[in-house]
Amino acid sequence: MRAFHRNLHCAALTQILKVRKITVAKAEDADSTPLQDGLSIPAGITRRRERIERLKTATAVTAAGALMTWCRCAWLIGSD
Repeated sequence: MRAFHRNLHCAALTQILKVRKITVAKAEDADSTPLQDGLSIPAGITRRRERIERLKTATAVTAAGALMTWCRCAWLIGSD
């Protein structure tokens, strides 16, 4: 049964890391997209707000992944 739980934790961690990788790639893509000529100030503000939200999401996903890793390690150490 412990092996099942370890595999479950590994699968969850793997999924979190995949989502993190995708989210960070999207945020980096948003940062590297060149500005269009004639960009208006309201559009620029909207673009920056969207970028900040993507970065917040990437940070939260990274923190969740770190927490999952810590919990998994603590669980494995405590299960011996």
